Parts: sequence; C-alpha cells; structure tokens
Amino acid sequence: MRRRELGFKRKGDGRHQERIRRPDPRRIHVEPTEKNLTGVAGLAPFGAFLRELGIDAALSRRFSRLKTGRTVIYPMAAQMRPLMDSALAGEERVFGIEALAVDPLFVRLTGGVVPSIDTVYRDCVFRADVTADSERT
Repeated sequence: MRRRELGFKRKGDGRHQERIRRPDPRRIHVEPTEKNLTGVAGLAPFGAFLRELGIDAALSRRFSRLKTGRTVIYPMAAQMRPLMDSALAGEERVFGIEALAVDPLFVRLTGGVVPSIDTVYRDCVFRADVTADSERT
C-alpha cells in the first residue's frame, strides 16, 4: 500500500518518461531459491501461455488506438495485462493492482513500473464513441 512518508505514493519520483514494455514471460524462470520471494509465481507461465495464444498481440491490435501519441507511457494493451494478471492472482477489484505493486515478479511483468492506481482508473474509463469505433474493426 502507499506509504505515508512518500505522500501515499510508491517509491520513485513518479516521472517515468519511457514507454512501458512488458518483458517476454517465456524468458522469466522463477526458481524456488529466488532471493525475492513472490506470491504470484504462476503469472510467468500464465503470461507465456497467453502470449503463445496470441492474446498480447490481439490486445495490442484491438486497444492500441485508445491511447496514442509520443507521450503515452502505458499503452492500453500494457494496461489490460496487469488487470488480467491481478484477476488471476485473486484480486477482484482494480485497486488490487496496488497490493500487487510490492511483488517483484508482478513489477517485472508490468515492464518494471506499476502504474499508479489513478492512472489505471483513468485509463479504464472508456468513451462510448471510441469503444464503438474499436468494435467495428
């Protein structure tokens, strides 16, 4: 959860400037002797499975138009996958991403930076006109 000392924000200055890129989960191997323990070790093979099914590519094709431009840090497909991962990890609400933000594997799978809960909520607000255009393609 957010720390009072940091103004209820996670570590970092909150000024991540580069576009987030999710790593290839097929290249992540979780060993039982890892120094950084994780409670969501199943997310790596799950991510590899989804990638093999073409889900990541489909999310990108389907939702990339919802957020465009050079200043986009969290592409929409990259926002959808942490939501899917958090649901698999047992989180029933969007706010569950905040609890998972302390897990090293979850952070790695999100591209090294977990978006703030405010960013996730803002990106989850779909405008009907944009969504309708996306459904036609």
